[in-house]
Amino acid sequence: MGQCYTEIINYKIYFLYDKRFFTPDDKKWPSNSALYIGLTKNPLQKRLREHFKEARKTTHQTKKLNWIRKVGEENINIELVEENIPNINKAAEREVYYIKWVKECLGLSDFLKNGDAGGFGSTKNYTEETIEKIRKSKLGNKWNVGRDKSEETRKKLSEAHKGKPKSPEAIEKGRQTYRRNRLLGLNINKSRRFSEEDVIQIFKMANAGSKNKDIAEYFKCSVDNIGNVLYKNSYTDISEKLNLNLILKRNGLEELIEAGRKCALQKKEEARIRNAERKRVKQNQIQQELFNIQKLLYTEYYYLKKIRKFTNKEIADMYQKHPDSIRRILENRSWGKKFKNYEPDFSMLSDSILLLQ
Repeated sequence: MGQCYTEIINYKIYFLYDKRFFTPDDKKWPSNSALYIGLTKNPLQKRLREHFKEARKTTHQTKKLNWIRKVGEENINIELVEENIPNINKAAEREVYYIKWVKECLGLSDFLKNGDAGGFGSTKNYTEETIEKIRKSKLGNKWNVGRDKSEETRKKLSEAHKGKPKSPEAIEKGRQTYRRNRLLGLNINKSRRFSEEDVIQIFKMANAGSKNKDIAEYFKCSVDNIGNVLYKNSYTDISEKLNLNLILKRNGLEELIEAGRKCALQKKEEARIRNAERKRVKQNQIQQELFNIQKLLYTEYYYLKKIRKFTNKEIADMYQKHPDSIRRILENRSWGKKFKNYEPDFSMLSDSILLLQ
């Protein structure tokens, strides 16, 4: 008989405090330091790191998080209050008890950074009058409409939203807006490298005989940026609107560009052929490995059914399959049709199959 191990989870009650104003050796509860009471099943230092990570990585505005950000992680520590609490319900009750005791018996409600009464959530009960006041205060709230944000505010908002995944609906909405503005000739990208005057200047310099390298040095960008503008891979909204075109009849440049395009197309075709060959070889390897696995399974099924006289159900239980699956394979249906004329080779079987009772 195997032994069964059951994990025992013991919950703890703890509090966070400002170690500049309180030392746990002096007294049990701080009297002049802000504190936060919580519960956890993890080690205390791990729970402390979780609090710090939440304060750094999120923009939530709560008493606890604002306090951590203001005081600094280096000034906050954690202290154990009670441990070996057997379940989460009992731990929640003890958390509520300690929060209430600190507020009413110690009179430290002004120092407490808990946002509610503890336990499994807030126990705030708003009156009908308070609810109506909140509702009216939020009606017609248009304080930010049409307001120009400073560059510093824009930068902060950009950093706060970086890395946040967008929903498929938001992505599709952005694509539709981009297509509409492009059809209308609107410049929706305020961070474009070249302005309309820059694009005109690039075409003028190129048609005057300047090389792409010299133009790139003038605008302090890469040669590819200049090439994309001249060959209308980018900034087409400006070049088409102003009917800007590159004159390619100077110093045999037509032939040079045509040769470059042919070379690029040839390299692209060669790369496509190489990738197709690699994919074909990989697929053949996978198919061969799958065939070998199926061949071994078919041999094992055949041996157990025909030689050892096992039933389909017994074989299915051994391999965690359905009996009908075993029957179809041995009748050369399903993938078993590959081995219709195959004579099983029992030498490939392992000793665990051959000696099976």
